[in-house]
Amino acid sequence: MLKNWVHIGLPKTGTTTLQRHFFPEFDGTYICTHTDQSDVGKADISQLKYTIIDSHDLEHDKHLHKARSFLENLDKPVLFSEEAIAAGIYNDQRVIAERIKALFGENTNILVFIREQRDMLRSMYAQLSLGFSQKMHAVTFEEWSSPGLMDTV
Repeated sequence: MLKNWVHIGLPKTGTTTLQRHFFPEFDGTYICTHTDQSDVGKADISQLKYTIIDSHDLEHDKHLHKARSFLENLDKPVLFSEEAIAAGIYNDQRVIAERIKALFGENTNILVFIREQRDMLRSMYAQLSLGFSQKMHAVTFEEWSSPGLMDTV
């Protein structure tokens, strides 16, 4: 199997920008993201994502076999980039890590970008305040980022 890449898109680390502008510049690599599907089809990307994140334990082996067959038939490596891997809302992170290893094998590069934490929090606040401004009362960044805020919600 070829040496593949798995990008774990942590929140607010520029994942969409990387997917749209940086990763497509990787020559000789199939790019599998939700933003660019020029190299492989949407069904193939969905299959990889489903195998890693969404498949139920009882049906996982069936999906793993199908996804492995897809990867083994490719003539160049894959760069799989997905925010949901890091979201932590779908599965236990240990399960996701085991599934990545089972699908891509040990000969895989894991790519993770991090962001300075205060800057990340400001970005999260800006995004949340735009999305939820009509659903909740206005809260300043200082209030939002202060300890104990969630205890009052």
